[in-house]
Amino acid sequence: QVPPANRNSKSGLIEIEASRERYFGQTLRKCNAGKNNKDVDFLLSRKQHLSQELYETRIASLQRFVAMTVLFHQMGKRVQEFFAKLSFGLLGYRMDRTHSIMRIATTASPISGADVRQR
Repeated sequence: QVPPANRNSKSGLIEIEASRERYFGQTLRKCNAGKNNKDVDFLLSRKQHLSQELYETRIASLQRFVAMTVLFHQMGKRVQEFFAKLSFGLLGYRMDRTHSIMRIATTASPISGADVRQR
């Protein structure tokens, strides 16, 4: 049988202990070994949903962010070095001294949003 959820009865919070499994889902697989039922597969995936959601929102998204940050930094560095080599130092620039901040116009509108809706 599948182990019960680790929910604190007083606060209702889920208490997650560190896993000692060799791979994700080893305990669930052992509990359901030998059963040839499609409902078991659905039950296994439902039991792992919280873990997968936590992994995606905490770890996987951070990995993608770091990868994209490194990628764009490397691209900027290559562009910086390319123009310096191409123009013999005349068109070079320092990447750490440039500003690439997107600016958004925040001037107040002369017409209120309520008037725009009525028109």
